[in-house]
Amino acid sequence: MKKIDKGKYEVFTTRQDAIDKFMQIQGVCKEPVNGGYTTCFYCYKDGKIYITDPAGHRPFYNATKLKGEIIEEDGKTYVSFYTTYSKTIDISNYIILLVDIILDIILILFVKNWFTIAVALISFVLCVYHLGANSEQKYHSTIDSEAMIRELKRRVDTVNNWDK
Repeated sequence: MKKIDKGKYEVFTTRQDAIDKFMQIQGVCKEPVNGGYTTCFYCYKDGKIYITDPAGHRPFYNATKLKGEIIEEDGKTYVSFYTTYSKTIDISNYIILLVDIILDIILILFVKNWFTIAVALISFVLCVYHLGANSEQKYHSTIDSEAMIRELKRRVDTVNNWDK
């Protein structure tokens, strides 16, 4: 996992109150990432914060994540965070491409008809296209990181202006 950015925002309330308020404003983020993918904001009772894929989506839906924690330092409450890019998605995509190539070769060698060859070639082209589309995630990781940080800042501002 490669760290992209990190930071800290002050929250003008107690740690426990901040956790309670962040838990109340969990949900889908306004700003999509990486070509329109949806992310969600999560806060847990232990003060851990995440902006990541929505629950129920396939693993590695988006390779950029924001992780944070509500902490207290010197009598003040902060949200400390960092964003990461997971290289696991790159590795898994290469493994999928390799398996697809091996299966396509086996299909072509052992089932010698035009329909099977066409299916194998289409499968290979789709797999290469998928690999290319996912390789854009690395390019978008900085942009996605900035979008996630803006979303976190909006939520911090919401907590800071809770009673206004």
